[in-house]
Amino acid sequence: MAATPRGEKGFSTVELTVVLAVAAAMITATLHTADRMLPRLRARSAAEDLASATRTTRVQAIRGRSSQVMAFDQARGRYTVVRGGYGASAFEHVLHALPKGIRFTTPSGAGDPVTAVPPAGMAAAVEYTDRGRLRSSSVPAYIHVGDPKREIFWRVALDLTGSVRVERWTQGRWQ
Repeated sequence: MAATPRGEKGFSTVELTVVLAVAAAMITATLHTADRMLPRLRARSAAEDLASATRTTRVQAIRGRSSQVMAFDQARGRYTVVRGGYGASAFEHVLHALPKGIRFTTPSGAGDPVTAVPPAGMAAAVEYTDRGRLRSSSVPAYIHVGDPKREIFWRVALDLTGSVRVERWTQGRWQ
């Protein structure tokens, strides 16, 4: 800092401009990093939410001693938990939507992103029996979600015994 004519000390305009330029550069870099991270976080969050809803659906089937179903609306990016299962006289729907930019999709874009199909030929759905067993013609069953634009993919893997795993697509394979 240079002394002013009166002997007071302060910052010069050049010093203030440099500090503001450095701060602006740091903020821009932070925003750019956050912008790249948000789609990854959304996809992971969607997979974790699906896994949690699947586990909850299984627990509700065991506790309520009745079939419980999660039905998927792949075109609209949402899923519904149907308490009481298909054909129940009294049931409740709990609707969940995938986060913005995330949809049901596979890494290749081909194939069905929801492979859990109950044996009766119903639409894509996860159904648990009153004993908590997965009822599906495809085992293990998978629910794929992701952001195809950014090539970010996650899946929820389900097996007959009720085990639920969340896996990430990285370097051409599931981990």
